[in-house]
Amino acid sequence: MGKRPALINADKLAWFSEKSVYLTAFFLPISMPVMAVCLFLGWGCWLVGAYRRKDLSLHRTKLDKWVWAFAFLAGISVIQSSNLTYSILNYLILFAHYLGFYHLVVQYIRTTADLKRLVWTILAAAVIVVGYGFVQAIMATDTQGHAWVDPSQFADIKFRVYSTLENPNLLAGFLVMMDAFLLGFAYKIKDRRTRMWLLGLFVVFSACLGLTYSRGAWISLLAVMVAGSLAYGRNTWWIVILVPLALFFFSDSFADRIMSIIHPVDTSASLRLALWESTMAMIRDYPLTGIGWGAYLWTYPTYDFFIQNPDVKIFHAHNMYLHMMAEVGIPAFLLFLAIIGKTVYMAVRVAKRSADKWLAGMAMGIIASMLSLLVNGVTDHILFNIQLSMFFWMMVAAAYRAYSIMTEENKI
Repeated sequence: MGKRPALINADKLAWFSEKSVYLTAFFLPISMPVMAVCLFLGWGCWLVGAYRRKDLSLHRTKLDKWVWAFAFLAGISVIQSSNLTYSILNYLILFAHYLGFYHLVVQYIRTTADLKRLVWTILAAAVIVVGYGFVQAIMATDTQGHAWVDPSQFADIKFRVYSTLENPNLLAGFLVMMDAFLLGFAYKIKDRRTRMWLLGLFVVFSACLGLTYSRGAWISLLAVMVAGSLAYGRNTWWIVILVPLALFFFSDSFADRIMSIIHPVDTSASLRLALWESTMAMIRDYPLTGIGWGAYLWTYPTYDFFIQNPDVKIFHAHNMYLHMMAEVGIPAFLLFLAIIGKTVYMAVRVAKRSADKWLAGMAMGIIASMLSLLVNGVTDHILFNIQLSMFFWMMVAAAYRAYSIMTEENKI
């Protein structure tokens, strides 16, 4: 008797694995459980298909050594954790997602057409997230007692939109990266209709961003708009000046939130300053290895100079730079910055040298998104969230792919 044919051949498995990239990207900001199923189903299909083809090789990139070096040092840091079991499990689960999506994008996004599908997929998902955010705002009731609102300082704010990301600051972090991407993309795109669509989405996303009342995200978007005005020219400076001024004078809640940056009297701003002091103490005590990946929750009570209540759980430092240095150490943090630097370098090369304006626009969008992340990182740590971290690693992989596509085009 001959061999019974496989129910699904290797080519079909490869097709399923490739489509899982887009499914993972689509559900990334919408549903973490569904996103995780898509991601690991994709890798399962790849593994079975690769075994049948007797070819388990993965596409390698020049970034891999930096990415894996960071993952290695982050893994080493767990030895310092005050809750070793938690840190090990947290590290394994999170890096399975981060590295899994990074390598899946690198493996299957190979052409400009693939990158286009990826971009339109994430934009479609963002539209759904924003739409749900507006529905929340319309249906909201009086929620002054909401955990994300300090009614003693901001009586006019009844509700902060959080949409599918379940936290207004996380939603704001996602939207400011999307807004930055749209601005950068529109800068390079020559087609007038496409540019108007991108700028229209920017206006809609920005409106939803405003409803999060996230001050750090507002400042990040303003920084991106300033950078965009420097790139576009003097004719766009009026937008940077007029829009914030109009909101300041015609919206009391917006004005109160902005003024609280200068005079941090609300509990959120005061807590951030206290957390930064505690986090810097952690860095001084553990400069090389850090306190351990995912161990901030367990270590903070020892350095609690402000709350002094062991029942209060603090998950991160509300500062990306301080938090990463505290958890994984300064060497690993510098590697992380190097990965961002390499990503921006590749994107800059594509934006300057690619003859394909669409590819150049996508690269410019990645540069703007990275800028928004770096600015927002001063007052928050959105990469603490698994979905936004995966979004970051997707951009890193996409930047490499855009760079490799441009390099091949220039060889022809």
